[in-house]
This record gives sequence, C-alpha cells and structure tokens, in this order.
Amino acid sequence: MDAKITIPVTDLGELPLHFQENLDEALSELERELQVRERCFPRWVSEGRISRIDARDRLDRQKKAVIILRALLDNYPPPADAEAA
Repeated sequence: MDAKITIPVTDLGELPLHFQENLDEALSELERELQVRERCFPRWVSEGRISRIDARDRLDRQKKAVIILRALLDNYPPPADAEAA
C-alpha cells in the first residue's frame, strides 16, 4: 500500500473545511474496513463463506480506494479556514 499516485490539481481551488473533514472521516473508515477484511477474509475463505478470488478482488479494490482517496487528500491544498479553526 505504499504506492504513490499523483493526481494533478489544476485551478480547482481548495476544499471547504467541512468537506475536508468528511473526506478524512471517509478515509479513516476505508482504512478500518480494510483492516477488518484483512483479518476476516482468510478465515472466511477457509470456512467457504467467500472464494479466495472474491476475497483477493475485494481486498484489492479496498486498497485502491484507500490509495486514491489518500492521493486526493494529499494533493488538495489545505483549506484557508483550517488555520482559523
């Protein structure tokens, strides 16, 4: 998960503080869910509740979602009203 994605930011402006906070919360939830899947999927595969291929695909998609959202957050300038908060 150490992949670095560069998302060019042109003249999109900054994210409003409330939107930035929502994205931070979304990233936190994606990371939490990824940890749950990494812990549970091996057991579920051995129990036959999920196929090994399906588990791998779901983990890969979750990891990509975390990487993409983190890249988006890393590439937006911090909101001006964050300094005032």
